[in-house]
Amino acid sequence: MSFFKFLLLLLGLSGPADPVEPTDPGGQDPSEPTNPVDPSDPVDPIDPEDPVLPTDPVDPVEPTDPVDPVDPIEPSDPVEDTIQARMLEAVNEARSVGRNCGGTYYPAVEPLSSNLSLQLAAEEHSTNMANYNFFSHTGLDGSSPSSRARGQGYNSSYVGENIAAGNRTLDDAMSSWLKSSGHCSNIMSANYTELGAGMSENSSSTYGQYWTQVFGAQY
Repeated sequence: MSFFKFLLLLLGLSGPADPVEPTDPGGQDPSEPTNPVDPSDPVDPIDPEDPVLPTDPVDPVEPTDPVDPVDPIEPSDPVEDTIQARMLEAVNEARSVGRNCGGTYYPAVEPLSSNLSLQLAAEEHSTNMANYNFFSHTGLDGSSPSSRARGQGYNSSYVGENIAAGNRTLDDAMSSWLKSSGHCSNIMSANYTELGAGMSENSSSTYGQYWTQVFGAQY
């Protein structure tokens, strides 16, 4: 037998080496995902300061980027099941009896009438607050309540505004306004003769529902 064949025979008698156990990817077992943290309920919004009268705002609040905008409903003359009609009824019911607004007593006062320009201004502001996730009397473009009303064709700068956020129903919004002296004063003021109202919802926003009342008088 040649030396070469003898060498091949020796090699064939030796078994293959034991395979190396593969290591886990990354050198360690993947960790289990942690449970997501439940988001906390949004903090109830702080009632805004006394409602803005026709003065230009200062230091406007910078709005955040929009959150899944919702197309606004085209407004029309009030009918029974609209926010405008229901809000007008609720405000006039409140005005029909005397009440204390903070430390000031307001007697019963004449009912307000509906105004489409004020309604458009209210709906625009509620829609912007919901879609751009801010809560302020200062508008998305830095506008004031009176300038928004004028922008919708209202021929007066005598304008006041109430806003609320996070109130699930119209009755809840009215109740919170009537408990606040400044908002209550707007509702009960004999200086106002007309009303526009709007509400916009956006589940991606901080408070969900955004309500606006715009009061005015054309003298």
